[in-house]
Amino acid sequence: MRKDWPVNLKNHREAIAALDFFTVPTATFRVLYCFFVISHGRRNILHFNVTEHPTGSWIVQQLREPSQRIVPPSIWSWTATSSSAERSR
Repeated sequence: MRKDWPVNLKNHREAIAALDFFTVPTATFRVLYCFFVISHGRRNILHFNVTEHPTGSWIVQQLREPSQRIVPPSIWSWTATSSSAERSR
């Protein structure tokens, strides 16, 4: 079972992303909230944003933007269609 994990990471690295949400104190004692997403496969920065006042909707938007780059649009539309079909049952 232990050997399966590295193989799984290697096989799916293009679809895996790491994210971090952290604070950065400034020289003027302000606090900035940073959201950072990096692609596991090529280690490219997929998304980065900074705000002084994060809200729930801001955080949701930060999660949406890089996920649209990772998951192809055809999967997004399939997921939305299949989930709405399940709700109507």
